[in-house]
Amino acid sequence: MGTLTITAAGFSVLGASAPPNWPSNVTFPATGNPNGTKTYTINDVDWLALLTWVAASQLNGIESITGTTTLPQTPTAAQLLLAWLLIWTNGTKSAVQQYNIPAVVVPAPITIS
Repeated sequence: MGTLTITAAGFSVLGASAPPNWPSNVTFPATGNPNGTKTYTINDVDWLALLTWVAASQLNGIESITGTTTLPQTPTAAQLLLAWLLIWTNGTKSAVQQYNIPAVVVPAPITIS
């Protein structure tokens, strides 16, 4: 069993009102402070499941872990943990970017006379 600690620092305190596109069924944590540390306890079974998932998800982009495409691969646990962090951060960034895209406005047709 081990622990995973996530620390956020340097972010500004949230504003009093929700940003554009905030879901109406989620209460905005007005003036909340996103900085701090959260520690999670992970048991051995969950840790092995996490490593297995990351390793399987990286088979298509295995070069991103070890720097080579030669199979078979022997990534270290640290390389897999960093790959998981990259998956998590890129997934979060992608979700935010996809959600915050304003509705497309179709321009009026162009007429040339």
